[in-house]
Amino acid sequence: MWQSVQAGRSEGRAILDEQELLRTDSMRLAARLGLEYQHCREVGLPLAIMLCAPDAVGRIREAIGPGPAEELLGAIVNRAGKYLLPSDWVWHFGSGRCLMVLPGEIAASALAVAQNIRRYVAGLGPSVIVPFSVSISIGIACVRGAAPMGDENVSTLLFSAKERLERARFGGGDRVIADDLDAAAAG
Repeated sequence: MWQSVQAGRSEGRAILDEQELLRTDSMRLAARLGLEYQHCREVGLPLAIMLCAPDAVGRIREAIGPGPAEELLGAIVNRAGKYLLPSDWVWHFGSGRCLMVLPGEIAASALAVAQNIRRYVAGLGPSVIVPFSVSISIGIACVRGAAPMGDENVSTLLFSAKERLERARFGGGDRVIADDLDAAAAG
């Protein structure tokens, strides 16, 4: 399975309950994203993050259970690799969402990657995984390297991506929202 949370278990340790796994995974994500953020600031690179969620996760879970919802997200993440650079990375963010981190990418590049992923998902149609068409919403947040950013930090960057994801979903889904630019399905 593509989910990175399994890698943190040590041999002989009792299986962790779901809440402990979520806490451990969240701490690992925060640490890794914090290091990436700090590195980009120090060397003057921009950093873009994309928070992605299939719009039909609730419907998929109700119709056929949680396994296919995670399988769909895994297929999306695997396909996203076609559009990502070797320095980019992806993290399962829980509840049918994933975070894509694009160090060195400006908002326009992240928007192009997000639109490619959105078009791919829109073209999936009914499949073996999900018996109906699906779409994806993506929220993008960026920082501009060593440029002054005021009070921005990793938490505000994640909050911005989450807020944009929610705007995309509540705006009808099948959208990418980045830096107050709405790149709807028409794009």
